[in-house]
Amino acid sequence: MNRLSIARETSELSRVRDWLRTTTQALCAGAITAEQVFELQIAVQEALTNVLVHVEEPGLTNDIHLEVSCEDQVVQLEITYTGKAFDPAAVPLPSFDGARTNGFGLFIIEQLMDEVRNGQGLDGRSFIRLQKRLNVNRSIES
Repeated sequence: MNRLSIARETSELSRVRDWLRTTTQALCAGAITAEQVFELQIAVQEALTNVLVHVEEPGLTNDIHLEVSCEDQVVQLEITYTGKAFDPAAVPLPSFDGARTNGFGLFIIEQLMDEVRNGQGLDGRSFIRLQKRLNVNRSIES
């Protein structure tokens, strides 16, 4: 298990992507492909962007914590933050005909991850849990 704390700023996203790449490669001991790392990076970036853009409340602390683990061919990443828990049901499905531009981030996350959970922990901090099963036989297409 590995942890990272970041400031509530979009400038931290590149640091998160780098941390996620090196951490998952180390924790998953060669069982994760470059494509799977990329998918995790995209999903985490979209989830963090949702928190940064849509969770605004007075008195928010300026920290977001990420925790990643890799066990039994499953990568689990948890994002915890202060503020109201993100409610994906409140976001309409994306409109692929161009009529609406929101909702694509959640759609992307759902497509890339095997499990997504949002809620609030006993400590009062909200969380987003992302889970991806690894398939070591999967190859990257060139």
